[in-house]
Amino acid sequence: MSALPSALRPLHVPPQRTARMQEAHLLIGHTWCALVEEALAP
Repeated sequence: MSALPSALRPLHVPPQRTARMQEAHLLIGHTWCALVEEALAP
């Protein structure tokens, strides 16, 4: 298997509890936004 660019790597959130999945998705989204903001306006 070839190495995928980081933009194509899935982030798997185990689906045991809906609330935990939603929290994880919010955390991931906010983290990505913070990383983009930091890259654009250091």
